[in-house]
Amino acid sequence: MSKAMVDAQLIHEKLSQIIDPDLKLDIVAAGFVKDIYIKLPKIRLRLELTTPACPVKDDFKKQAESILLELPGVESVEVTLSAMEKKRFIGADKSGLADVKTIFAVASCKGGVGKSTVAALLASQLAYQGHKVGLLDIDIFGPSVPTLFKLKYNALAMQKNMIMPLEVSLAANSAEKNLVKQKLKLMSFGFLLGDAPAVMRGPMVSNYVQQGIHRVDWGLLEYLIIDLPPGTGDTLLSLGQSVQLDAALMISTPAELSLVDVSRGIIAFEKLKIPMLGIVENMAFFTCCNCGKDQQLFGKSAALLKERFGLDLLCRLPFLDPSKGLSFSPFHPSAFSKSLVENTIRAYGRHLKNKEELPKLYFDSEKITITWSGEPPKTIKNNLLRSHCPCAQCKDEYTGVTKIQKETLQKNIMPLRIEPLGLYSILIHWNDGHHSGIYPYALLKQL
Repeated sequence: MSKAMVDAQLIHEKLSQIIDPDLKLDIVAAGFVKDIYIKLPKIRLRLELTTPACPVKDDFKKQAESILLELPGVESVEVTLSAMEKKRFIGADKSGLADVKTIFAVASCKGGVGKSTVAALLASQLAYQGHKVGLLDIDIFGPSVPTLFKLKYNALAMQKNMIMPLEVSLAANSAEKNLVKQKLKLMSFGFLLGDAPAVMRGPMVSNYVQQGIHRVDWGLLEYLIIDLPPGTGDTLLSLGQSVQLDAALMISTPAELSLVDVSRGIIAFEKLKIPMLGIVENMAFFTCCNCGKDQQLFGKSAALLKERFGLDLLCRLPFLDPSKGLSFSPFHPSAFSKSLVENTIRAYGRHLKNKEELPKLYFDSEKITITWSGEPPKTIKNNLLRSHCPCAQCKDEYTGVTKIQKETLQKNIMPLRIEPLGLYSILIHWNDGHHSGIYPYALLKQL
């Protein structure tokens, strides 16, 4: 084989030997190989992965370099890594989330299952891996982040009307010699309240949540982990309507009471169209100090959720052993926290790659036309669609009654812009100035 025969086609052919273990596809078929540059004796290319924390990214890089260096005339191979860029709906102007790449929510829908501990582990382990990470605790009535990170009341700084998050250093322990000191950004209402109780009604809670979401200057982050309060109330609804979350994790114990509430929580997330990556089972077992066997106090119940909702079990965490110290401290990475991050990121990568093709959208002065793959085109009149806007301004959230009528709309009503929000809805900017209506695909199919 001569030097002249080394071209992009040959490079694709050789790199197709590299298989993604989660997607069961080679990296060429998965669309990871980008920007091939050939000027022998050098080859340069980019691998665009699903997410920055892809657990096999270094293996991909090493394999690609090794394979291409075997080609005739090739003496140097430069492989750079990047992650897919995603557009995000943010329901606020000048939001601190503008430069946040990926947002994960951690939920439990029942208190006392260790949700905040799991959120702290996820955030700190991602930071240990060298990523830019933030942890937002929006539990107003029971904030846990200050305790988990051994931080007391702090006077948060303000810059240009934005709250500056606290920054903590995560120093590696002696068992992790390869880890370097990393930074993690933190924000919690506990920093504002201290030990004082939060006594407030629902509208005030929603207002504080909006402030915590949008008025914190996170800067550039690869991952923001949001620690949700237990339940499916105002905070979850306010969050789901305010920003497009990338995915969520559900935390549970195997106890029957926990599973009942988790089931309700999963249903709530489905209604808000927030993708669920899977379940983390906390306090799943403890290791007997006498016999050395794992004992399961609550039984094996996670399989019930797997059967009902099809959610994967991402990680099983044991009880803490007080005699051995806080083995799940966010300041000390462990095999469990590594497993938690790896399985979460793998599940997120599968979610991104396994998504169906988005429908095609067209609109004019009279109608919009939507075509889903394998289905005939769906046509909806503009005034009918505008009158069925499901947002809180246009529809009573308590009664479900529509507040507007087609007869009262301006005669030339039409979209100015339509933005797909994931696979589940679209956001329409109308020429009457209305732009808070998110239309689920399920609703569009019904009209």
